[in-house]
Amino acid sequence: MKLIHRNREIHKRFIDLHCGKWLKEMGDGILVQFNSSLDSVNCALDIQKACKELSDYKLRIGIHIGDVMVEKEDIFGDGVNIASRIQTIADPGGIYISESVHVAIRGRKDLQTMYLGEFQLKNVGHPIRIYALQDEDLPSPSPEKIKGRGSTKNPSKSSTLAYAALIIFVLLAVVWTFEKLTEIPIHFNKTHKTEDLARSIAVFPFLDMSPGKNYQWLADGLCEEMIDRLSKIQSLDVKSRSSSFYFKDKNYDIKEAAQMLNVNNILEGSVRTDDSLLRISTKLIDMPSGSLLWSETYESSFNDILKTQTEIANAVYNLIITDLAPQELAQHDELVTRNNEAYQEFLKGKYYSRVASSENLVKARQSFERAVELDPNYAIAYSWLGKVYQYFGGRLFGITPEQANEKVLEYLGKALELDPQLNDAMINLANQKIWYDWNFSEGVSALEEAYYQNPNDESSIYNYAETLCVLGKSNQAIGILKQYLRKNPYSVPTNQMLGWAYGFNMNLEQAVEQHKKVLSLEPSITQTHHYLAEAYFFMGDYKNSYLQWKTGFEKDGTPVFQEGMIRTLLHIGEEEEALELMDQLINRAKEEYVSSYIFAKAYADIMNYDQALDSLEKAYEVKDIAMMVVWIEPAFKPLHSHPRFKEIIRLMDFPDEITSRF
Repeated sequence: MKLIHRNREIHKRFIDLHCGKWLKEMGDGILVQFNSSLDSVNCALDIQKACKELSDYKLRIGIHIGDVMVEKEDIFGDGVNIASRIQTIADPGGIYISESVHVAIRGRKDLQTMYLGEFQLKNVGHPIRIYALQDEDLPSPSPEKIKGRGSTKNPSKSSTLAYAALIIFVLLAVVWTFEKLTEIPIHFNKTHKTEDLARSIAVFPFLDMSPGKNYQWLADGLCEEMIDRLSKIQSLDVKSRSSSFYFKDKNYDIKEAAQMLNVNNILEGSVRTDDSLLRISTKLIDMPSGSLLWSETYESSFNDILKTQTEIANAVYNLIITDLAPQELAQHDELVTRNNEAYQEFLKGKYYSRVASSENLVKARQSFERAVELDPNYAIAYSWLGKVYQYFGGRLFGITPEQANEKVLEYLGKALELDPQLNDAMINLANQKIWYDWNFSEGVSALEEAYYQNPNDESSIYNYAETLCVLGKSNQAIGILKQYLRKNPYSVPTNQMLGWAYGFNMNLEQAVEQHKKVLSLEPSITQTHHYLAEAYFFMGDYKNSYLQWKTGFEKDGTPVFQEGMIRTLLHIGEEEEALELMDQLINRAKEEYVSSYIFAKAYADIMNYDQALDSLEKAYEVKDIAMMVVWIEPAFKPLHSHPRFKEIIRLMDFPDEITSRF
């Protein structure tokens, strides 16, 4: 008991200092949560330094990022289990961390780690990559000595006895700290606290009731902006746009929809226009009772649209969150523009970019350009304009990736000049560092920071998970995406990214099922046909693969689907048709820009490896964003031993865990 009391005294001081939360004592072990990886690691270092001064007192500490569950008074889950198992491997006085923690802190020059290998931990269904923190106050581990400590396969007699002695004699006080990041919230099984549900809301898609039904862009835009405003209130649980928009154009029972989304409040609305008059009708419904909490119809001109939107948001705030601090309310009333015409163009741009076809994306670009022309200080509009060029510039606007990159940097730079804290622009700039500049350390660190600071932001999660996949961390991406989908199960982008992550992880059957789910949620997304075709292809189901490539090409017409058809036709023996498609692709490149990366894949498909390498080198020169996956692209596997291919991998400066494979 004296040892346990000393344990509490030492830990309490440093846990409080690093803003940790003491969750639970488990015998002589302690379960602690922190708000960031860095806090947990710094706390662990301080604890071990303090313990080093006590010659008879040594601790083992394990840190892991993972999910925990709360049921009644108990806390459990894989996160707890993995953290506890990691500490059993640690040397006395050491701090061992999982790969997820290592990734979160690897940009810190003041923190050094040593990779120890993969370990099969007890009651954990998959191997865990483990690292040891390195510091002058910590022991230097020997990977050879610790092999087998955490394995469930044939544990040695000596390791079993050592663990038993630890339990019986309490020679070492065992501690594991568990980091509960804000993006992986503690959740309750089946039941939720009433007060939490009372502060939950879904904003359903507004209806366009105009005579010509040509103001859907305004209805969608007002709804989306309302979601964005409400989401800024930390004490309010707001369902994501994609979850709410799942119900768009569907006949649904509102009570059933509320149960599906697990919310207590629904905000509905409609838009009607008549010449220059705008009428917005809204109502807020308490779902448990079915009672109407509030309804209002606003009549104004288009010039008052921003004022009307603010009035609606304020009414909802006051009805749902009666104890909201006035300063918090005022903080989120700040307008990003006061130019109503610019705001309307911005809403049009977002609408067209969501309805992703080549024609609509050109319209989106034009709308964003008009928005910033009308209001040169419209930061978020610059960010969206940069985003359109970032993802579609080289493909749709008849320019090279280099020219598109110049536009991206110009518009994102302007957005951050106007608003240095604009999350949307920071995410897009981080993507540019990764996908175009191949500055992986800075880009990944920026995405991690955006993810940790905005754990419920769909864009932060999507982009971070996408980057984890292309850098070979698909397991981690899958965990992050599944966690978000527990709260927003109908999020189309997140469901699509989960299917992509399954494909990267070669969980092909799960990838197929996930992509089918995405098409059932949103049949118009052409990119899903690409992902589904790839999954079928690697399963050897060439018939279904070809059907998906063909469907995508008929919907979208982009060269990536042509390459997919060429590849699949070759595998089913239709060489003549495949070569005919190849000729069409070559002729197409004479009229418009076609990615050299796509040509590289196509030439590799027909086993013309010299031209495949020529095309890859061109793709490298123009910094084609598709080069991010060159190291894992199966079409290039025959090139892996070629010096020219190895040189491309070296020049791109991938992380060591990737370059070491070549």
